[in-house]
Amino acid sequence: ELAWQTYQGLKRHFEPSYAEAPSPLLPYRFAAHLQAGLRGRRDVLTLQKVLQIEGLYPPAGKSSNDCPISGNFGGFTQAAVALFQAKYSLPATGFGGDLTLQKLNELYAG
Repeated sequence: ELAWQTYQGLKRHFEPSYAEAPSPLLPYRFAAHLQAGLRGRRDVLTLQKVLQIEGLYPPAGKSSNDCPISGNFGGFTQAAVALFQAKYSLPATGFGGDLTLQKLNELYAG
């Protein structure tokens, strides 16, 4: 994802009319629960990209330098998951349980 973001940035720099392409991480089917403490996981990396697409990551007042798309589920990802849940009228727990996975798959599994 980081290489993709770099490529997109270079394309925008050299071709101002370039329309950004969707992430190579999507579509994606979420299967496992997502929670704080997970590290180096593709599902968390994809979750962070989805939250970015939704306009929820990084959370307000934070930058992509504070909250990189890394595959690590920390406090900023947890806060953004809670915002996603609230946006879709789910219990805003910050934990990616069954209802949250169902909504993510409905929207992003293709």
